[in-house]
Amino acid sequence: MFAKLKAYTLVELLVVMIIIGLLAAFGIPAFLRYGRHTEANQKAEEIRSLFDEAKSLSLNPENTLVTSYRVYYDNTDTSKPKYILKSCFSDGSDNCASSKDVREVVLLEGESLIITTNNGLPVENIDLIMECSTKVIGGKTVCVPNQNITDPIDISPEVPDPQNWQIVMFTDYDKNVNKNFMLKVFSNPYKISIETQDL
Repeated sequence: MFAKLKAYTLVELLVVMIIIGLLAAFGIPAFLRYGRHTEANQKAEEIRSLFDEAKSLSLNPENTLVTSYRVYYDNTDTSKPKYILKSCFSDGSDNCASSKDVREVVLLEGESLIITTNNGLPVENIDLIMECSTKVIGGKTVCVPNQNITDPIDISPEVPDPQNWQIVMFTDYDKNVNKNFMLKVFSNPYKISIETQDL
């Protein structure tokens, strides 16, 4: 006797194909959203680490000739705006007569940086955001935001002296993310926080 062979019917195959199609239709976009969200969060952390690195290096400079570490915004190539961390060298009259790039964070397509001046206008091309001097005062170094693009404020009524701060906006307009990352950089004492907002 021959064993009876069992095969899938056309209806069963169609049902399986429909299930696979539904999983792909809902699963792939969700996976893409997750990937883009992860990229955006990582980029915000990279930018944060650039400021932290400026502070850290100012306490332990690569050599004695470095006078400060500066974080710049560079929008000269509008297709690839970026943050740059530079080490500055003095010639006696200028604290940053020459500089060397230490690290940079380049943004992806759909991402943008927004930094505003005191008069509310956006910063154009290249501008200094924050400088951390290597000069140690009272066992610590001081990081100062660019006074043209920040306003001193009182953090709390208990603090008599205003503390300088700077807000840097990093926005991801990708349809899967559509979020605004607000980095608040405080100089005295130094700290940095990140807040996210849906657009």
